[in-house]
Amino acid sequence: MLLIDDDRDMRWAMRNILAYAGLNVAEADAGEPGLELATRRTPDAVLLDLRMPGLGGDEVRDASGV
Repeated sequence: MLLIDDDRDMRWAMRNILAYAGLNVAEADAGEPGLELATRRTPDAVLLDLRMPGLGGDEVRDASGV
């Protein structure tokens, strides 16, 4: 699972919930680092914030080709 969110507290909460569910979680604090992680790790799923500074969720989704 790849978690991309600029809100540190939201990432912390979601990471803990997902890890408790047994998922391996990689996380990024912005769209560009999230795209880099996605190309290196090829996650099975992405949990993506739509409103972020820089690349927002829609731009990240479009750039990833998904």
